[in-house]
Amino acid sequence: MVYLDGEYKERDFEVEFCEAVETFEVETDTITFKRINSVQAVTLLHKGPYNQLGEAYAYVFKWIQDNEED
Repeated sequence: MVYLDGEYKERDFEVEFCEAVETFEVETDTITFKRINSVQAVTLLHKGPYNQLGEAYAYVFKWIQDNEED
């Protein structure tokens, strides 16, 4: 999910949500469909206190560095 407003808003905010679908359906005023190219990505689920989130980021960045393809 990507928040597109650039600032915190209680309501009327704009987001993009990505989910794989079999077919494009009828678009509405609030739902549109896009085809995006495939990319390599790294994901991590952090379960723990917020003050340890930096350790999770450090782990991901080290993993990327150790697993870069030339």
